[in-house]
Amino acid sequence: MFSLVISIGAVYSFQRGLNIIGAQSTSILSTTEPITSVIIGILVFNEPVTFKIILGIAAIILSVILLALNEKHA
Repeated sequence: MFSLVISIGAVYSFQRGLNIIGAQSTSILSTTEPITSVIIGILVFNEPVTFKIILGIAAIILSVILLALNEKHA
């Protein structure tokens, strides 16, 4: 039941984001979802922070920045 409520909340939030900021910005922001999962894993489940995780987070943040800069120039 808990996962159903979370899933419905996620879909609702995504749809609201589409309405408020548009499809392109919403899709760029949704690329940060893996970072949220990693942070929850670290804080809630005490997963270790490794160099690979830090490198992955940095790559995601860099890609979001590049996408956002590209969006401004388009």
